[in-house]
Amino acid sequence: MSKSRLLKWVIGVLELLIGISILGDHVVFGMFWVPVLVMLALHILSYFLSKQDSGLTRGNGFGMVAAVASFVPILRNILRILTAIFVLYEAATPEEKLTHNIIKG
Repeated sequence: MSKSRLLKWVIGVLELLIGISILGDHVVFGMFWVPVLVMLALHILSYFLSKQDSGLTRGNGFGMVAAVASFVPILRNILRILTAIFVLYEAATPEEKLTHNIIKG
């Protein structure tokens, strides 16, 4: 398992936890928005690692947008859940399928 894939699993679970309205809002507000900055940094790191591994990067791009838009109350939870879905899908996609699609064009 590559580093980018492992990081995507971690990011996906964290996004899912933060996306749950009551839990996520308390964590984010209680820690003075530091979790949002940490998630943004993790998405940027995962984006570059995925690019290096020729992996999918859409979920991380979406996660960066979600981190920036986290200041809009209801939108933040929707974007976090969608980001978690995209990132976990990318983490679960077999690497053979990725290389086959890249070679195939």
